[in-house]
Amino acid sequence: MGWKALYFRKDFEGEQAERIRLAEGLVPDNVASSLAQRKRWAKGNFQILLMNKKKNYFDPKWQLPTCNLPPKPTKHAFMRKVFYINSTIYPIGSICAVLFYYVTLYFLFTGYAPIYLGGLRLLYGLVPKLLIQGMLSAVSNRTVENNDVVRSQEAWFAYAFTHTAAVLETFWWKLTGKEPTWFVTGSSSRGSMTELPNVIMFFAHVTGCIWAIIRFFVTYNSLQTSHGASLLVASLMMGIFIATKLGPSVRMSIQEYFGWSYHSLTDKGNFFGQSMIAFGLIFITLWVYIEKPTSNPF
Repeated sequence: MGWKALYFRKDFEGEQAERIRLAEGLVPDNVASSLAQRKRWAKGNFQILLMNKKKNYFDPKWQLPTCNLPPKPTKHAFMRKVFYINSTIYPIGSICAVLFYYVTLYFLFTGYAPIYLGGLRLLYGLVPKLLIQGMLSAVSNRTVENNDVVRSQEAWFAYAFTHTAAVLETFWWKLTGKEPTWFVTGSSSRGSMTELPNVIMFFAHVTGCIWAIIRFFVTYNSLQTSHGASLLVASLMMGIFIATKLGPSVRMSIQEYFGWSYHSLTDKGNFFGQSMIAFGLIFITLWVYIEKPTSNPF
């Protein structure tokens, strides 16, 4: 509307006596309700992008309030357009996460790289892009706490299927003019079927990591079926990355389904962190045993 905004957190900044709550309201109390809420947001924003701009969607009884308004802004029209497109088209980006699931599972269960890795062309083409992307992300999020940035990555994967469903429903609405009924948009009960894709993807990637290690050792001495240690490490990195991003939401889904406490299924005492050396030694020992070296390097 032309107002100039100043970001100031009155809930924890400023004088103690002047601090106030920013807002009060209801939040989803379970994973299923959170998925339904995010789908409703994504679908509504994407509908705004695809809606007929010439059609009047206002309530005919609505009247413009009589109050002083700032003049319509004339500057920064391009950036306002960029922000508008970014806030309405973002659900489409979740399709990339769904494809990422498929690519990683293909890599884990087959051992074949999903992209051509010959020579150094991949290194020249992809690494600069990733470095620039990381630098831009760091610059744009320099005032954001690091934990919030990590949670945003987890949310991108956790809501991937939800946002993809919102995109499909919006296209259906655009083509037919009717709202689809195959996906509930309201509040969902604990243990909803909408949580199942994330649970399946999580355990599929964990199983894929285990299968990749087993295949590596079983086919180690076979040139026809062995794909080398480099591809094993690459596939494990992708699989573990996705599993760690889906882990928090899947853990909550399991806790809510079985009625367990939210403090359950946590790494109390840092068992996995303390045991990583043991897991590494097991892997190296099996590798050396299967390799069966013919000479002592010492």
